[in-house]
Amino acid sequence: MIGEFTLILFFSFALGLFVGSFLNVVILRFGTGLPISTGRSKCFSCSATLKWHELMPVFSFLFLKGKCRACHSKISYQYFLVELITGLIFASLTYLYSIGFIQNFLLLMAYILIGCILLSITVYDLRHKIIPDTFVFIFITLSFLVGLYRFFDTEQLSLIFRIINLGAGPILFLPFYGLWKYSEGRWIGLGDGKLVVGIGFLLNLAEGISAVVIAFWIGALWAILYLSFQKITHGFSLWQGRTPITMKSEIPFAPFLIISTILVFLYPIDLFSLHLLLGI
Repeated sequence: MIGEFTLILFFSFALGLFVGSFLNVVILRFGTGLPISTGRSKCFSCSATLKWHELMPVFSFLFLKGKCRACHSKISYQYFLVELITGLIFASLTYLYSIGFIQNFLLLMAYILIGCILLSITVYDLRHKIIPDTFVFIFITLSFLVGLYRFFDTEQLSLIFRIINLGAGPILFLPFYGLWKYSEGRWIGLGDGKLVVGIGFLLNLAEGISAVVIAFWIGALWAILYLSFQKITHGFSLWQGRTPITMKSEIPFAPFLIISTILVFLYPIDLFSLHLLLGI
């Protein structure tokens, strides 16, 4: 027989799929003037109104073989991937956090919302190379609430170190602001600096610094591999319809920050042993 917790995970995953469908609407309509919460979904190529069975998360994409029913134009894989990843966010966090106690349930809801907003930031930054202030301020607020919960956690040993961890967001922001100010926005965007405020609140100082450093490592490795691949394939772009990336190209940094944050969140990493040095 299927266990009770297995059913909870299944329904959590299914709920995540539908939330992912909503996130796609938010990502695609935000900043366009189109209403987010109202209006029937339509094909972007032929404007055909989608029927209910064409709006089933993940399954509609598979059944339609990634093409519009009316005009047979290709449907972006973004729809499928965002829905699937959101479902995995819901299920994996539900698995990690028991819902037997109200404090864990509230933490679960906070982490799920944070996961959804980080996914939205990632996709939006990849599409437009900009992080909407609305998205990042929601992330900062939710992460601050998590940090505040940790601040009042009686398991923390020292008040001074709890204060340091609660101030991790602004501390991490300062170097990004300095780079942005000095380079006049050429080296890094201020949106990335705002993003690390939330990352600091979500993790803490030691793990937040580790997440930022790992993000630079991931970004550098990705750029090297991508440029090498393009050279081998004579500049063929993996991004359909976009100009191949060069050394002077503007590359969204938020996805690397978010990937490293998820990594450090799941597997706490303290690269510089600050926990030992500061006693936190």
